[in-house]
Amino acid sequence: MNLIITSEHRVGSRWLHYLLADLYGMSPSPEMDVKRVKEISTIRQYFKENKIVKFHHATHSDILESLEPWDYFIIGVVRNPMDRIVSLAFHNRYHKKKEVFEQHKFTTDKEAVRYTALDDPWTKQHNENQFKLMLEGYSTRNKIFDKLSYIWTCYEWMYEDTFREVKRITEWLGVDGIDDDFIKIVVKRNSFKQKSQGREPGQEIRHDLWRRKGILGDWKNWFDDEMIAAISDIQFKYQDIISSENKHGNT
Repeated sequence: MNLIITSEHRVGSRWLHYLLADLYGMSPSPEMDVKRVKEISTIRQYFKENKIVKFHHATHSDILESLEPWDYFIIGVVRNPMDRIVSLAFHNRYHKKKEVFEQHKFTTDKEAVRYTALDDPWTKQHNENQFKLMLEGYSTRNKIFDKLSYIWTCYEWMYEDTFREVKRITEWLGVDGIDDDFIKIVVKRNSFKQKSQGREPGQEIRHDLWRRKGILGDWKNWFDDEMIAAISDIQFKYQDIISSENKHGNT
């Protein structure tokens, strides 16, 4: 089975990566994004090595269209964009992943979150992609996904009921021999508590690069009215697009 997980940064896709690798007896691919994928043959080689491939921004590039034959499944992962902004701000501030964060020399977390919500063009662009997939009725008609076997899940759905979401994905993949009891075992041994040596979900450690564990609804502790309005503008934009698609029968 050739399987790709794609997402923006800081949405919980690593969790799903390890869950499905464990479930299907495969190996997780090394962490990579589009910039690190120099040749399509890299992905094909991972498939041959029985690896589940995960990288960021694949659905917004020509990578997937260039990866022929289209004999693979794609699982997208999205997350509440407001919570993602908070998580991304901490990630960039504490781990210096973007030069702009070093240039601004933010003195507080609030400054970093506010910049990420209002002024970071890269974040704004990719938040639009998040909103499109989270809005009920968004159509994939006439888009790349028409050509491929594609499904998406949401971090909040996985958090609410991990077993339900993993089972939904396994049914979509259609692989025999995956029963409910085994799914429950895999979910338990890949839980946040197991992977973080006993920490409970919501126990935030901002300096932990891979197991920081952002908090659901944490945006309420950081967003002011201007930040909320900026995000709402994006949401309303795509609600209008959906209304137009539904009106013309394109869903």
